[in-house]
Amino acid sequence: MARTGFNITDQYSTYFVTFTAVGWMDIFTRKECKDIIIESLKYCMKNKGLVVNAYVLMESHLHMVARAEEVMDCQIS
Repeated sequence: MARTGFNITDQYSTYFVTFTAVGWMDIFTRKECKDIIIESLKYCMKNKGLVVNAYVLMESHLHMVARAEEVMDCQIS
């Protein structure tokens, strides 16, 4: 079950986040799908201020420990 309405209360903190495929499908067993996720993470680290402390890409989901390099004025809906 997906969570909704999560509020980031401390924008300076490091967070543990999990991203899952719809229906827990094993999409990351395919190299091209893994490459898309890894390249997207690299892009966000280089261009968007994402700081990734650790991540593990599983068959159907991604666990990541990350934070923002600097606080941005944004809202999560």
